[in-house]
Amino acid sequence: MIYIIDSVKIPWREAPPPLPRYGKILHDGVQNPQVALVSIGLFKFKPSQYGLPHTHKKEVEMFFTIAGTGTLVIDGNDYQVKPGTLAIVPPGIEHHPVNNGDNDWHYLAIFTPAFDMSFINEWKPCSP
Repeated sequence: MIYIIDSVKIPWREAPPPLPRYGKILHDGVQNPQVALVSIGLFKFKPSQYGLPHTHKKEVEMFFTIAGTGTLVIDGNDYQVKPGTLAIVPPGIEHHPVNNGDNDWHYLAIFTPAFDMSFINEWKPCSP
């Protein structure tokens, strides 16, 4: 089966305080086992927004910046990213995103094997 996903039709969702940020699930391979090798989310961080440091036990997480700039803190090191940059974080490496720029930062988070992204559906719908 072929899947064509129109991200415009997928609503944005806002993470709860104390760390507001925005996301939408483009594909969750855990919830759709026909394409179980990958999960993809689109994220938006406004200036000063950030995510908590975390690791993934078995998933590689790839960050592909679409718009804006940001910082990926990976294993204690800061990496500046801009549109067109791809960062690949292996399993077990602590990392987190930070928007310390002046504009919104949009990036794709791509996980393989698939990562359960269903928690994003618990975030409130919004129009960031």
